[in-house]
Amino acid sequence: MSILSIHDIQGISAFNNTVRIPSGHKLDVAENLKIPVHNNTNRPSGTQGNLGFNSDTNELEIYDGSQWASIGSGSKLDGSTQALAAPDAQFIWDNRPDQRSTMANAYKWILIPGESTARQVWCNFENNGGGGPGGDRHGWMMMYQNYTGPRAAGSVSIQGQSSGGQAQRQYTIMEGTTYYDNSLRPKKDGGQYICGKTHIWDIVKNQGNWDLMKAYNMYDSNGNVVSWDQSSTDSGNMSPWNQGAYCQSRPTRQVYDILSCRNVTFNDIFGSAINAGDDNLANYVNLYLDSGGHGGNFDWGETNELTISGNSNRGFSNNSNNESTPRMYGWAARHWISYSSNTTGRDAHRCQYVCWGSQNNILEISYYCRRNYQHGT
Repeated sequence: MSILSIHDIQGISAFNNTVRIPSGHKLDVAENLKIPVHNNTNRPSGTQGNLGFNSDTNELEIYDGSQWASIGSGSKLDGSTQALAAPDAQFIWDNRPDQRSTMANAYKWILIPGESTARQVWCNFENNGGGGPGGDRHGWMMMYQNYTGPRAAGSVSIQGQSSGGQAQRQYTIMEGTTYYDNSLRPKKDGGQYICGKTHIWDIVKNQGNWDLMKAYNMYDSNGNVVSWDQSSTDSGNMSPWNQGAYCQSRPTRQVYDILSCRNVTFNDIFGSAINAGDDNLANYVNLYLDSGGHGGNFDWGETNELTISGNSNRGFSNNSNNESTPRMYGWAARHWISYSSNTTGRDAHRCQYVCWGSQNNILEISYYCRRNYQHGT
């Protein structure tokens, strides 16, 4: 055995300055091996198989031929293919910090733990947990989408599980067996009005570890998102915060509310019909409204009681329907779950938050879910 003591090994230009270990031979490093270090901004272009350490994420990365990918655990599960299906959208955000700056809303392959089939669903990465206890946590999966307003009664052709091109009854969609996994997304992102649900709704609705995001987009006669505020006329409902308007649509950002469900299931909250189930919840749920400047950051209070009014209304106990203490603050909570849901067309989601007149608009309502962040009582 010989010992070669050197400082630098250099290839020759005729072979692209490459030092090669021929097939059938190996390099045995007995102690320390240092690999190149880069960060998110100065990664080399790389060739397939290159290794490097990312000093921004403190992760070992490999170049797969098209991009740098983290090595180890489940970080490679980014939902880009069926084989790389992620357990949920939040997992993609949490485990791919190297891609967050460019991570856009998109269809992703999702394989919920316990399921045997991966499904491609629309995932939202632009909205975080608001100013509440959610903090900066992204990754929401589309479950349900429907429409309401004057233009939902035939002025536009709604695709998917519509009622003859009009907005469908809320519970007809929720309790149906038709799914639109890889086609359901907001009109502003997909170019068409489409209502329906994904398999995600039925998979998670009886699990108690998910939060709910309710997103709103108001479109005019040209199909453009418009800016809209809906002021409350119910005196006293806003006290003591005196929030003067409910924000419902913005062309510059997604408007959304967040319901922190703790360990209460979606099925307990929504029921199988507007008047189904018990009005007592197993735990307190907390509603965070869109404040007008940011989604899901205006604390609207908590309750463990539903307010159910026959076949017309399903919401949360509030200052107008005082059925519990503590309770939520007012009108926005009263119809947040469902109102006039046995109706198609204009009033399919009435009073959320508009009690429609003759406005020449259509309101899109989308439900997303994400692993919850606020457990216990």
